[in-house]
Amino acid sequence: MEDQIDTFMHAVGAKLKKKPEQMQGFIDKLKDNWYDTLDSLKEIDDDTWNNTLKFPSRLVKVILEELENEGQPDKAMEDDMEECIDTSTKHDKKEVRKVTTTKKKDILKPKAEESKEKSINVLPEEENGLLQGYLQSFYKEAGDDNTKIVTTLKTLTKIIDNLIKNPWEEKYRSLNTTKVAIQEKISCYQNICNFLSVCGFEDQGDSLTIKGYQGDVLNKAFNAIHNELKENQERFGVKVRSNFDAYQEGTFSTTGNKLSSGPAETSQYNPEYINKLIEQEKKLKQKLMERKVEDRDLVVFNTLAGTHDFKKVIQEYDEENKKEDEIYEEKLREASALKLLGDNAKSQKFGNKRLQEYQKLTKVKVYSTTIVRVKFPDGLVLQGRFGAREKISDVYDFVAENLLDQGRGFYLFKAPPKKILTEKSISLKKADLVPSGMVFFQWEDEELAESSKTISLDVARLQDKVKTF
Repeated sequence: MEDQIDTFMHAVGAKLKKKPEQMQGFIDKLKDNWYDTLDSLKEIDDDTWNNTLKFPSRLVKVILEELENEGQPDKAMEDDMEECIDTSTKHDKKEVRKVTTTKKKDILKPKAEESKEKSINVLPEEENGLLQGYLQSFYKEAGDDNTKIVTTLKTLTKIIDNLIKNPWEEKYRSLNTTKVAIQEKISCYQNICNFLSVCGFEDQGDSLTIKGYQGDVLNKAFNAIHNELKENQERFGVKVRSNFDAYQEGTFSTTGNKLSSGPAETSQYNPEYINKLIEQEKKLKQKLMERKVEDRDLVVFNTLAGTHDFKKVIQEYDEENKKEDEIYEEKLREASALKLLGDNAKSQKFGNKRLQEYQKLTKVKVYSTTIVRVKFPDGLVLQGRFGAREKISDVYDFVAENLLDQGRGFYLFKAPPKKILTEKSISLKKADLVPSGMVFFQWEDEELAESSKTISLDVARLQDKVKTF
């Protein structure tokens, strides 16, 4: 059953055309801070609304208006609330995005200290309100000093602008908070840190680094700054065109110093942008294929014992290796910023061939490693891990160094049908041994080849690697 705060906040939400579930995060935050009656809400000052609770300014405005009316929603508000409640039953709940809010004192703390972060739940449609609210709260934090405000807004604009225009550049995805310029213009202001937090920046000790890049949020952030400059042109002493276009040059200060005119177009319909994505995706796949494997993870299976399901066991090995591959790829994507940009582009229903080409390219699975197994006539199976671009000759070398008699000739073949692997210079990928594969061992000596009892592997040396099946 709803209590007083629930009813009041749902009514406020209805006035803002927000569904009850969209207001739940704000309700929980109030209750977590022991604001559970209307009288307690009236005791909250501006600093608490803005810096402790971090409520959007528009939401605070409506709450205060309704508190003046004793917190009783009028008939129109009740109707709006009913409409929102009815509508909410017809649609799935929107995904709640996790946004990390970093405290100013944490940003400036020594690197050795453990990073302390707290999270708030932010619905995507609330981002505009949060961004605008943090900017407006920042003015008070800066003592309404217009010079400081404009300097910080210009710096903030440049940060967002660089990130959108050059998402693959590592230097633009991290802010060094040990630098005096960043401390004076950015990290000394709590609300600016919160603003960047909504944009996806996280505290890394001596830096702020963007982890959860979302192009739409960055564009909202840029537009929020622009709107503040536009609405306060006279106050801040800047001139902003009324027909502002984020993708065109032409925003200047009154002193002639050029302000950033907006981010480069990152729309899925921008050919230059999508060409860059395709180029980066190909580079990443190339890097995956060229991965070097330092440890063969050698294992020897005795398949003749019959105590376990060999096929099931090797399937588990294969799945484990694929998962490791996925983790490796994920790290590469994060390092190259493709994860930051590609997820959004892949989800689009592309309208031209280049965009379709990118979508198709991202679906091509590339394995960086493979598990190769070599089955011997005596029932033993030698297993090793290789890079996808390694050659058949690397498998021959791997087998040779683990034989009991390393001086004898042998060959490897695939079957059925029997095909001897004589082209040792071809890659494992070309030999169809990726992401895993089985080949067979045979001595060149015909007498040895005819005997299944001949010991081939140096079992004594490999005994700690043998698994019986």
